[in-house]
Amino acid sequence: MEIITEETGESPKQVQRYITLTNLIPELLQQLDDELISFNPAVELAALKENEQKELIEAMDYAQSVPSLSGTKDEETE
Repeated sequence: MEIITEETGESPKQVQRYITLTNLIPELLQQLDDELISFNPAVELAALKENEQKELIEAMDYAQSVPSLSGTKDEETE
């Protein structure tokens, strides 16, 4: 990780957060790529189990919303 932090200029903590994103299911990763989910909420969602992430996707599709950082307020998708 030291080499990556030196080459990118990112802090070790930030590099670890990027690595954490690899735990996202493809649907959530795509929403991150499409900027429907912000970086910080995506890192938090990556801590969920795969089945929990799938349930979240289903709920988001049903409610047509995406999680916010606070988790208490949803932003409607366009």
